[in-house]
Amino acid sequence: MTPACRIDISSTVFNNPSHSLEGLESFSHIWIIYHFHRNPNHLKAKVAPPRLGGERVGVFSTRSPHRPCPIGLSLVQLDRVEDSKVYFFGTDMVDGTPVLDIKPYIPQYDVPVNMSEIEFYNSREAPDGEETSLMDNNPPGSSSQSVSSVSVPNWVLNSSILDVVFNTNAESQLQALGIEKVKLTGI
Repeated sequence: MTPACRIDISSTVFNNPSHSLEGLESFSHIWIIYHFHRNPNHLKAKVAPPRLGGERVGVFSTRSPHRPCPIGLSLVQLDRVEDSKVYFFGTDMVDGTPVLDIKPYIPQYDVPVNMSEIEFYNSREAPDGEETSLMDNNPPGSSSQSVSSVSVPNWVLNSSILDVVFNTNAESQLQALGIEKVKLTGI
């Protein structure tokens, strides 16, 4: 199994970094908002996602790092919280990526609802300290995973396995690191 990734909350952000993480361990998944700090490329209005086979679309219809504001968003599985450290699985960030924020994933808030449920969800939310049970907040006949009003282009839904082709420079770097290309296919 892949080792868990780690975020360290710095004492330059909070006097007691571990206090900022209290309660996070109750969640199975978290959102990580981060900066694409190693993307030296210039802004691109159109990009070619791998699943489109070379066809170009607007950058805002993709998850490309080539953005006017290079901010990334990953939904990851929380492994554990220890002191001022958060351990998690399932990210596409590189080591040393600056993390801007961490937020818990809450299906009742983060999964789009049907249009018929909008009125319920636009109602007043309890202020901090007065939160109610999420199970009590589902309107009658609703599902906590309701996504029937969500649509995406077909190329996003294509689940075919993509081929990764390494250029000569990348192959040299992998060899220098002692990494075999065969081992990368299982990632």
